[in-house]
Parts: sequence; C-alpha cells; structure tokens
Amino acid sequence: MMVENNNLNEAVETQNTETIETQPADVTAVEEVSVGEKPKKEKTKKSGNGVVIGLLAGVMIMLVALIVMLGIVISKDNKSNKRMDELASALDAVQATTNEYQETLSEMNEQIVDISDFTSRFSAMMGEEEFGASSENDVLIGGEYMIVSTEEISDAYKSGDYSGLDENQKKTMELAAAVIDEVIEEGMTDYEKELAIYDWMYENIKHDDGITVAIPTTGEYADNPLGVLTVKKAVCVGFATTFRLFMQMLDIECMVVHDTYLSHSWDLVKIEGNWYHTDLYMDAEAVRYANFNMTDEMCLEGHDWDMNFFPNATSVEYCYAVVNAEDFTSLEDVAAELRELVEQTESGGLNYKLTGDDKFTQYQQLEIMMEEVDYYVMNSEISDYGWLYWSGFMVDDETFVFTIQFEYWDYEDDYEEEEYPSFEEITDDEMQDAYDAVEDAFGDFYDEHESHEDYYEEDYYEDDYYDDGYFDDFWEW
Repeated sequence: MMVENNNLNEAVETQNTETIETQPADVTAVEEVSVGEKPKKEKTKKSGNGVVIGLLAGVMIMLVALIVMLGIVISKDNKSNKRMDELASALDAVQATTNEYQETLSEMNEQIVDISDFTSRFSAMMGEEEFGASSENDVLIGGEYMIVSTEEISDAYKSGDYSGLDENQKKTMELAAAVIDEVIEEGMTDYEKELAIYDWMYENIKHDDGITVAIPTTGEYADNPLGVLTVKKAVCVGFATTFRLFMQMLDIECMVVHDTYLSHSWDLVKIEGNWYHTDLYMDAEAVRYANFNMTDEMCLEGHDWDMNFFPNATSVEYCYAVVNAEDFTSLEDVAAELRELVEQTESGGLNYKLTGDDKFTQYQQLEIMMEEVDYYVMNSEISDYGWLYWSGFMVDDETFVFTIQFEYWDYEDDYEEEEYPSFEEITDDEMQDAYDAVEDAFGDFYDEHESHEDYYEEDYYEDDYYDDGYFDDFWEW
C-alpha cells in the first residue's frame, strides 16, 4: 500500500531540477521501506497521521486487552459460579450427612440413657447404689407419672384464702372438701380421721383400667387428685398424692414415698408422733388394711425405698391389722368364723396373731384353709357379689399376722388366682387337720346355698347341642 505525503511534495517543488529528478527515487525508497520494513530513524520522521494511527492502534490493543480481560473475568465468573454450585452441593451433602449423624447420635444417646438407667437400676438392685432417692415431689414414676406437691391446695383450704389457686386447684379442693365433710366427724382423733379417709378411698377408688402392675397402660388423669376424685380410678401416684392431700387438709403430716427404682409410690403418715407406711394402691381391690400403717420392717417385705432420706417407721400402735388381730386358738375356731364371714351380706375381715414355735405351721395351715374356703365360695352364688382375699406378714421375729377380707360388691369381676407357697414344711396330718376343720364347718353348706357343681356335669347341656350337624354352619363359616 502506498502512502501519499503532501508535505513531502511541497518540499520537492522548491528544489532544483537535479534535486527534483532524484527525489522521487528517494521517496519511492522511503515508501517501499515503510511498507516492507521498519524505516531508519535518521532518514524519516513520524507525521501527525502516524501518531493518530499509533493512538488508534493502541486503543485497539487496549480494547482487545479489555475484551480478553472481560472474557477471562467472565470465564472466571462462570468457573466461580460452577464452583459455587459445586460448593453448595457439597454443603448440602455435608448437611445431610450431619443430619444423619445427629439422628444416629440421638439414637445412640437414647440407648446410652437407657443403658445408664438400666445400669443404675441394676446397681441399686444389687445394693451397690441407690437410684432415684432423696426427694418427695417432682419425681417421675415409671417414666410417666409425676409426683406433684399438693401443699398449695391444702394451705388454701386451711386458711380459707383461695385467691392464689387456679381453676383446677379450686375444683380439686372442692371435691376433697366434700369427702371430708362426708366422713369426718367432730372430735375424731388423727388416727380415726386417717382411718375414715382410708376406708372411703378403699371403697370408692379403684385401679385404673387395664392395670396389672404399679404403672398402668391407660388413664390420663389417674395420677393426680383432680383426676382421681373425678373419675374414681388411680395409679399408685394418684392414690398416694390424693391420700396425702386429704391428710394435709386435715392437718396431719404426710409424705409421698417412692421406691429406689422409680416404679411405685405410697405414703408415710405421722400419727401421734410416730410414722407409718400406708399403701392404698396395694390394698385397693384386695385385702383391706393389709398395707395400712405398717412399720419399716413390715413394709420391707414388699417395698424398697431410701431409708436414709424418709423418716423411719417403727411403731405398731396404730397398725390396724396388728391392733385388731385375735390370738390364734384353733383351726376349728377359724373355720367357723370364716363360715360366718362369707355368709354375711356386707364386707368384713378377720385378723389372727400367730406366735410360738409352731407359728410357721399355723401360717401354712391357714393358707390351706383359705384355698378351701375360697373354692366353696367361688362355686356358690356368693361369688356373684363377694370375693375373699387374704394376706400375711411378719410383725417381728416373734409374731405373724394373718389377715382375711371378704368384700361384698354389687358386680361381678374376674377372679385372679393368688400365688401360694409350697407346703413342704408341714406333715400330711397337719394338712389333713386343715381340710377336716373346713369340712366340719361347711359340711351342710350346699343345703343352704345353691351349688354350681352341676354346671360341670356331662349331662348339663341338652342333647341337641351335640346333634350331628349342629356345629356344621359354624365350622363352615
């Protein structure tokens, strides 16, 4: 490409002829150099257009550089975005893994708690340490039922100021006060008041539905006085806290005790300066007074608790079964009294005190007699309205008490067979004496009471029950 230079032409016109003749060759040379290779600095100089071109070239280079840089930035941004996406995915994966680990850790923690709980309970059972001790209120029994203080309600009842109670507390106090008005008479001693409340609860409060042990499977309100006094059913915590509320309202000192395994609760009552264990839950629908006002020694036969925290109970002065126990005289006398007991149309009980060298033999003979009498009762119309219960316990090293209860009810219930001890320690003659005593007293029993024995005879059912084809439809269905 040839570049035209006006300044150079003007210079040529002002020179002589020789100069004019030779200049074009030089120009041509310059032009050729400018096109083919870089001109020498001493023969040429940059014009104004060259500067512009240089500037334009620089600008173009800068633009290209900027474009390249922008491309690099965009590329970096794309890579950065891609990396951010990858990082976000990685974070999501980490979070998911963390959540899985947290769930696993939670499950492991629950298992550790269960194992720790089992270890504590097992250690307590083995006597290595005590579990769940040294507290009366705010103790969770069976992992479900909380022992809650009732003192606020009893204080309001005694002071007459109910302003600090909520609606449930007021309702609880009203229900409890109605019972007190019903059974408590002026001039009663603390023991008589306690006995009256015990009798009312024994007769009116039953075990919660479906219950077979200290902790039931049903009963949302069965662990607090409001629910117990409303629905008349209770778990062990409900019996204990309700009985304590009554005692506190009557200004009788009372505590709720729990076992070291946090599976059961009952009461300690202070009467005339001495403490007594009372377990209404254990007595309900069973032997009245069997667990009423026990000593520590008596209570230890079926309970376990922190004896270093709860007060000691050592007196039998107001233990009903002991105070009302008659000295055992003979098997014949007991059998006759049993006959009279089960034929009456009301609830009642018998208590016998066994002492002397043959007290263990007498105890087992009474067990045999109770089984036999129960057989008579359960195979007569008496079973429609009455049940026979019995129990025994050691008062001390020298004395057994055997207590019997006949409960008269207006409804039928399933008979639950008791678990009886073996009789290896007594002779055949001693066993026969027990059988003979009952036979003598009950020999004419079915002459006066309808027998159910014929229910088990083979000819009881009509013959057409067994006609061919009678059950065909049933089996086909």
